[in-house]
Amino acid sequence: MSFTPWRYAPRVVSSPLIVVSGMSSMFMSSPTWSGSPESSDSLAHREPYSLGVGCDRPRPPSAESLDGPAERDRCRRRVGRTVVHECASAPRRQGKGGSMVDISVAGEATTHVPAERGTPRLTVSIEGPDRAAVLARASELHHDLSEQARQQVGSGAATRWTADSIWVRSEDRYIKDSDTPVRTEVATVDLTVRFRDFGAMSEWVEHTAAREGIQLGGVEWSLTDATLAEARSRVRVAAVRDAQDRARAYSDALGLQEVVLERVWEAGLRPGGDSGAPLLRKAFSATASASIDLKPADIEVSAAITADFVAH
Repeated sequence: MSFTPWRYAPRVVSSPLIVVSGMSSMFMSSPTWSGSPESSDSLAHREPYSLGVGCDRPRPPSAESLDGPAERDRCRRRVGRTVVHECASAPRRQGKGGSMVDISVAGEATTHVPAERGTPRLTVSIEGPDRAAVLARASELHHDLSEQARQQVGSGAATRWTADSIWVRSEDRYIKDSDTPVRTEVATVDLTVRFRDFGAMSEWVEHTAAREGIQLGGVEWSLTDATLAEARSRVRVAAVRDAQDRARAYSDALGLQEVVLERVWEAGLRPGGDSGAPLLRKAFSATASASIDLKPADIEVSAAITADFVAH
């Protein structure tokens, strides 16, 4: 990105560069221009120059830095599909005290929110030597569980349910001390029901998982979309504040007075950085005991950023 200067002596007031995830996009605030008119003599000798986004001053107006392709490449780097121009040749800024310090810190925040939904996963698994009999029994249990799931949704205890198709496979199993394989037919199908009423869920799961041929694979605890969005927004704000507090602490330790934010990067988006951490950590629970006590688990929602500051 380059700009042709106005007929003024331009001065650029830096604005923070914020890089966030989502469709590989980058959001940048535009620089603010200010300056005063030049004389006609100084205008006649001024050369055009480019202004780099992410840099707080124009590149020096020298013909060598303008015309050389190597110099232009040094003033440009790529973030995802977006090319960000930075003036590598720009002089270092000086503060009132004559010293400027770059401070890069991480910001993190985590919150735990009580689960609002519970989704048990039930697996029907029938085995036997007769393929037709195995398939018939699996189909019977599949139909029975599907009807119960519909009733749970109809009563308001659950919000939705899903069921896979029945899969049948053949396995050759060997009996101990025998070299002769025994052909075994296995039919399986999974079913999930998303409950909002945890009491009804616990009662239904305890009754259903006790039946022969049905196993409880676990329970996934989750939040509603609205609650999750609110929690994510909260931890993002807290992560930025954490980064600001860290930067101020370093600045105070160095005896510097002012801290100015320049860039914010979400986890995994800083060039050369790590792959980042997941924003949402789902909770799972399962038990193999005869009496199933399903206690809702809290959902961990976190945010992690890195931020660049300049202190003076």
